[in-house]
Amino acid sequence: ALNNPTCPGDVSGFAGIQSIEGGNGSYGISWSTGATGGSIDQLGAGQYAVTISEEGGCDIALSFSIADPEGVAITGIEISPSVGGEANGSIQLVLSGGVAPFVYEWYEGQNLVASTDEPILPSALAGDYSLQVTDGNGCTHILGPFTIDNITSTNSEGISYLLDIMPNPSSGPITLSWELPTDKRVDLYLVSV
Repeated sequence: ALNNPTCPGDVSGFAGIQSIEGGNGSYGISWSTGATGGSIDQLGAGQYAVTISEEGGCDIALSFSIADPEGVAITGIEISPSVGGEANGSIQLVLSGGVAPFVYEWYEGQNLVASTDEPILPSALAGDYSLQVTDGNGCTHILGPFTIDNITSTNSEGISYLLDIMPNPSSGPITLSWELPTDKRVDLYLVSV
């Protein structure tokens, strides 16, 4: 019988011999970990082997694998900023893996700020957050950190440039470069007149 660990990374795996049939005399059982006897526990994920030795000198060696269960993983993320220092930012995650049901606890540093039914943190201030997910097996998964930025104003002056490119038309590549005082989104529209 084989049992995989309950949680990823733990050592709760088990392997045991259910029965031995045939042969003559008594049997000795030794495991690749150095243990002896009909079973072995406290196994983490990995490759193992067991050797069954018959008193008459016949040995049978078997190998087996113990695998970690699938942990909780992020498959999607959406973070909305806080605007004007208000508690109006949010984090929404799409998760896979683990064993239902789940408990979601959101932390800012060491402080628990919310327990939610879904992997969503609503109505949050700007800051760094982490998510502790506890699944149905009691396995704890820590995800993050996730940063909610603060936008102090949604009104900003646009920067506008008019560029004349000569010769026009051009048959070769054109390289444009400029420096902005801060990182900004730049939309470039090419118009042929």
